[in-house]
Amino acid sequence: MYIGRWPPHVLVDAGHTSTGKALAVELLDRGTGELELLVVTHVDADHIEGMLDFLEAVSGRIAIADVWFNGWRHLQEGLEGMGPAQRERLTTLIARLPWNAIAGGRAIRVRLRSTPHTIRPERP
Repeated sequence: MYIGRWPPHVLVDAGHTSTGKALAVELLDRGTGELELLVVTHVDADHIEGMLDFLEAVSGRIAIADVWFNGWRHLQEGLEGMGPAQRERLTTLIARLPWNAIAGGRAIRVRLRSTPHTIRPERP
């Protein structure tokens, strides 16, 4: 997936707490100053716990160009529900970041086309 620079810096989910903390340390140690894309696929603990800790650890230290996550405001558009406590904590952490920017701030809906590994979000 090409997002901006090549190779792009993209983070999809972050596992449990220990994984998120380790990812933050690793990226900061490598001098990573920006992620082109951060994706939270859903709020199961093994996807979001680490992301919460990752975002808290890198806040103000790593810029994030866009976040793909369908939060409460996107569920109003008819998407399925999620755990409220984790959802609200994540929403607070990413509220000031460019959030679903590629979709004009609306819900990310992905259609897979010809190549299984190519993701092309629907544009507004």
